[in-house]
Amino acid sequence: MASSSLKCYIDDLDSSTEDEDFEGIDTSDAGETEESDIESSSESTDSGDDDIGNARDWCEITASGRSGPPRFPFTGTPGVTFPVNINYTPLDILETFLDSNLMDIIVKETNNYAEQERKANRTKISRCSRSKNWIPTNDREMKLFFELIILQGIVRKPNQAMYWSHRRILHTPVYSKVMLFEKG
Repeated sequence: MASSSLKCYIDDLDSSTEDEDFEGIDTSDAGETEESDIESSSESTDSGDDDIGNARDWCEITASGRSGPPRFPFTGTPGVTFPVNINYTPLDILETFLDSNLMDIIVKETNNYAEQERKANRTKISRCSRSKNWIPTNDREMKLFFELIILQGIVRKPNQAMYWSHRRILHTPVYSKVMLFEKG
């Protein structure tokens, strides 16, 4: 049951990015910047706190119109902004972005969301649902989940369930050894 709903979800994702969704959109001037756009951008940088207020305003964007959100100059330092050691592993680099504080927040919010969904849908949850059998996640399990997601970018399969398949032609043992399909 879980694999069929997951398949429907993945099919919806695949179908939502088809080219026909973008038919009729004029992209001939994409990437071009008019001088007036640059002037209005530089004028707005003088206003300080007004820039932040403008960024929060909704801007109507149409396929034929040239309007868009206000542009802000990039003021950060480009490139790597932490000391790089030649002995760093890919995991060391990843952990500079996904540090323990961020992982704690992700774990906490994932567990909060799961609990909210269980309470809101208590009567709709089927006997075999992942939600009914939810066990709160932890830092270690979340890291393993992210590792599997990153690996899915390398080992490509048409749908999620195939990563846990035990059919000889599809079997990728690392997935079922690291995490149950119901958790992933």
